[in-house]
Amino acid sequence: MIKTFSEYVFDMITKNYLIYNSCWEDPAIDRAALDIRRHDTLLTIASAGCNTLDYLLDEPKKIYAVDQNKQQIALLDLKITAIKNIEFEDFFKIFGLGRHDNFYSIYHTSLRPHLRPYSAKYWDKHLDVFTSAKIQNKTGLYFHGLSGKFARLFHLYLKFRPRLKAAIERLMAAKSLGDQKKVYSEYVSPLLWKRHLFWLLSNQMILNLLGVPKSQSAEMTNESPDDVARFIKDSIDFVFQNIYLKENYFWFLYLVGSYSKDCCPEYLKKHNFTNLKLNLIDRVTIYDGSLTDFLEKFDGKISKFILLDHMDWMSYKAKSKLEYQWQLILKRSTNNSRLIFRSADKWPEYLDEILIDENGNRLMEVLKFEPDLSHELSRFDRVHTYAGFHIAEITGDIECLRMT
Repeated sequence: MIKTFSEYVFDMITKNYLIYNSCWEDPAIDRAALDIRRHDTLLTIASAGCNTLDYLLDEPKKIYAVDQNKQQIALLDLKITAIKNIEFEDFFKIFGLGRHDNFYSIYHTSLRPHLRPYSAKYWDKHLDVFTSAKIQNKTGLYFHGLSGKFARLFHLYLKFRPRLKAAIERLMAAKSLGDQKKVYSEYVSPLLWKRHLFWLLSNQMILNLLGVPKSQSAEMTNESPDDVARFIKDSIDFVFQNIYLKENYFWFLYLVGSYSKDCCPEYLKKHNFTNLKLNLIDRVTIYDGSLTDFLEKFDGKISKFILLDHMDWMSYKAKSKLEYQWQLILKRSTNNSRLIFRSADKWPEYLDEILIDENGNRLMEVLKFEPDLSHELSRFDRVHTYAGFHIAEITGDIECLRMT
């Protein structure tokens, strides 16, 4: 198939730029869905690495974090190296606040000597990301990368919308969920959701900056027939009317530009940092390459899979590759492996068409989904940007696949 211009741009930026400076999947519901035990071996897509470190707190035997975007691997590598080699207060400034006055010195003395070669090459060129000399100009880790650029644009937009900015500040100061809901409904929402914003959020080039490919935006329109922007609005409406912002570090980060010690991911809390540093961090292995590449080379067994939303990306123009990947997943899985993934559609219909062997057996014949648990956990999802959160167990007779 011939690529459209927006598809070409998306492919280019996802291969050559850091996309995510933080993870946008709620690890709390992931951990509840997976029921991680000490004997488990996990395979996850790395993304920004936040959730890899979160899963590690359940003390599994091993986690393999895989990503074909080298910049995402460089970010996780930096986090792992920092956990091993610096103390908590410095670590929180770098990854909690996203900036540190003394980062140059810390990087060259305590971090760079222990990084993978590509990670060192990448951060050598981006040391200014963590400097705090230009805080007012929105520098720092959480204004870096494609998602960070969008955050920067949003904060710039607020400078020209002082009433909206004041309403958001009032939202941040809400003393309860009830107050927050009232402020959002009466002040923020009417000022935020203007026609020009709907137009911007329906523009595929803008969605590319958010790491949303055309195939995934097409899935969103299945859920919200008007346009993609309506889907986004419905998701944001739900979050700010049902989940207290001061307990929601995902959206707190986006609105503020940094975490606080009271509102941050688990790996940024001191007691968890200490546990990771002393007992757990060596259980993570990172792999630079695709999920398929890893599974082809890996000769062990995986009991828990975290697949994020990458199948939405592949479903549009890479069905045969997706089928092959699933064949590898089944071969490398233990008996009754559990897996989770997300999708922009409540039910991704492309799964119904995936074949797992040359005899025409279908993927859906060996997956047992748990829709009730998915629905229950989704109620507590602090991100709420996916229509579908899916939990499944690999069942059925797949021994023949493992032996081929």
